[in-house]
Amino acid sequence: MSAPHPQTPARLFLSKLGCAVLGGLVLTAVVRAPTSVQATAVPALDHVFVIVMENHSYGEIIGSSAAPYINSLLPSGSLATGYFGVSHPSLPNYLALTGASTFNVTSDCTTCWQSAANLADSLESAGRSWKAYDESIPSACFVGDNYPYAQKHDPFIYFNDIRNNASRCQGHIVPFSNMATNLQSASTTPSFAFITPNMCNDIHDCTVGTGDSWLQQQVPAILNSPAFKTQHSLLAVTWDEDDSSASNQVPLILLGSGIRAGFRSAITYNHYSLLHSIESALGAATLTANDAGAALIGDVFASAPSPSPSPSPSPSPSPSPSRSPSPSPSPSPNQVAGNAAAALPQDMLHFGVANQPSDLSWMTGSGVPWRYRYQYLAGGVNTGTGWETWASPTGTSR
Repeated sequence: MSAPHPQTPARLFLSKLGCAVLGGLVLTAVVRAPTSVQATAVPALDHVFVIVMENHSYGEIIGSSAAPYINSLLPSGSLATGYFGVSHPSLPNYLALTGASTFNVTSDCTTCWQSAANLADSLESAGRSWKAYDESIPSACFVGDNYPYAQKHDPFIYFNDIRNNASRCQGHIVPFSNMATNLQSASTTPSFAFITPNMCNDIHDCTVGTGDSWLQQQVPAILNSPAFKTQHSLLAVTWDEDDSSASNQVPLILLGSGIRAGFRSAITYNHYSLLHSIESALGAATLTANDAGAALIGDVFASAPSPSPSPSPSPSPSPSPSRSPSPSPSPSPNQVAGNAAAALPQDMLHFGVANQPSDLSWMTGSGVPWRYRYQYLAGGVNTGTGWETWASPTGTSR
């Protein structure tokens, strides 16, 4: 017989429930493990990619039939449901993402240059590499507009210490086509990549479907790259601002190492939060009180990044780095009624009844990530003894 277990609140509750069990019946009270262990901070990463789309609110993208590919990413990644832009129009949001300030910019000006520290400075000081990949830019370090390229979506060009340093500028603000070459090996993939589609593909001037198709062509190249397959990497897809219809709430989708599959965060975040999280993940210093004081987007991460991240999104999420197995989004036929994978509440008690100790196969076949199985085996007499604990899913005694 197993040694007595500590009287935790859950055990006390189960003990009381066990009192109602009659002889011959085995009550199996099961504590469901969390899908993954929430991180208290952003883990260290090797690579971070950010794709910024344009001018659509959360409700215009998430759940939209016009964005099937974007929505297909959600089971493999985490979605911030309370994420917001910080201003209108576009440019101040881009400056916030890379400079931790809007710098009092209230328009999409093309000559409002900034003599200020920026994310590129912090990354280089931390020994990290970076590149801005701009679709349809005429040449590296191009200054000005040349439709469908728009300078207002290329924030790094606004910083004097980048634009006025020809070699630095030309080596870092480059055509989007360069990214395919850089992705061929992890060593040539920058630590930080800021990706700007052109004015059509970012859905500023074209349909949501156009942007969705563009992402469907480009995102797999990132997720299947050596940087994602062999190192700890993160992809963030977000929008600069909404169309002034929804309090500037926009989607933020996160995919990659240690990300909780199918998770939806209800915490309020904004562009400063994303910037702070990037800085933390790459070991870069913060820039202003805006990013330093912004909440880290830590709840979307498990306790540590997976050592072998999934190379591409799939309806079946990659295994969680938690020791407890994650729920599969493809429920098995014998799954318990009402169970929806990846939709079960966190840290919740689930209970089941078995006629005998060996009748537990329904538990491991249900698709629910049971962590503990407690059995009351007192033969109908409430003696307060006879509790045994097994580790899921094999039933090995602990």
